Amino acid sequence: MTRHDWAECTDPEALLQFIGTNPGDRKLRLFGCACFRRVWDHLASPDVKQIVEFAERYADGLESSDGLRSMLKRAIEIEARLPQQIGKVRELVVEEANWVAHEAPKEAVAERSVRAMFPREIWREERQAQCAVLRDLIGDPFAEQIDFAPWRTDRTVGIALQAYEEYRFDVLPILADALVDEDCNNSFVLAHCRSGQQHFRGCWVVDGLLGKA
Repeated sequence: MTRHDWAECTDPEALLQFIGTNPGDRKLRLFGCACFRRVWDHLASPDVKQIVEFAERYADGLESSDGLRSMLKRAIEIEARLPQQIGKVRELVVEEANWVAHEAPKEAVAERSVRAMFPREIWREERQAQCAVLRDLIGDPFAEQIDFAPWRTDRTVGIALQAYEEYRFDVLPILADALVDEDCNNSFVLAHCRSGQQHFRGCWVVDGLLGKA
């Protein structure tokens, strides 16, 4: 895969296969969660949202393995009592439970679970969107590693922390301005913050400022 392929690819499985396990368990888990975040308003059951939020906390080491097992059991129970009229969520719950139950997922939940929520005619569009999600989390795997240390100040880290903890990624253009004030002239970093695209927990710029791997 070339840099152009990475930027233009519309098959999330191809991108996942290319990066393999290099991003680490946390990024792969957060990618799965971000796929659900993209369709947040379609998650009819608040219990499903809680499972995704649990998976995000687990990815950051804020939940225990015991809690993970309890969440798996709960998710299965939820799936069993979901009424048929919201059956599109049934597979979603089971797949998410199975996904978060693995210590080292080899693939994200993208295709198997989210597929159930979309008519076939727009599934291709969703897969393309998932590629954008993955690029938001990974950045450019062909670029040299960026040292964010010179730009870490109370202000920049504070904005990044707000974006991450409150899921307020609309502040990224403000973060770009703050980075410029700290003499950041990296066009790739600034363009990402100002792109207007949807960002997710695990965004490579926010992670870089927060020192998250």
